[in-house]
Amino acid sequence: MQNSALTVIGSVLVGVAVPTITYYLTRKKEIEADWRKRKLEHYTELFSAISGLAVDNQDVEATIRLSHAVNTIGLVAPQYVVDALMGYYFKANTSEHDLMLNRLILAVRKDIGVKNDNSDTFCFRLVGNIKSKQKVH
Repeated sequence: MQNSALTVIGSVLVGVAVPTITYYLTRKKEIEADWRKRKLEHYTELFSAISGLAVDNQDVEATIRLSHAVNTIGLVAPQYVVDALMGYYFKANTSEHDLMLNRLILAVRKDIGVKNDNSDTFCFRLVGNIKSKQKVH
């Protein structure tokens, strides 16, 4: 009798524990996916604002968007991304601009899970107003 009572109690505990653990793990994955989505939205806004300045460095609206994006990215980004962003932001008009931009992009890519980047060979440049650099026929 005692063994059957223990078996029933064990079955009940397993019957409660398995769905509870499954729910917890599923919910954790949903929260992580939502967090990744929010981070990607912040990063998209940041690079969209940076891109807006690449087209016309005098665009007041793009400058405001960039300020907003820079000032809010610290809410979601890890410290290494914030450090790279500050390095880029404060060197944006210097000879180190491209180096700092590449460092920022690599940090963001690492944060969002892009694998196999090689910082020694990674090379990215902003594309601005291409028409002003090409001869029009």
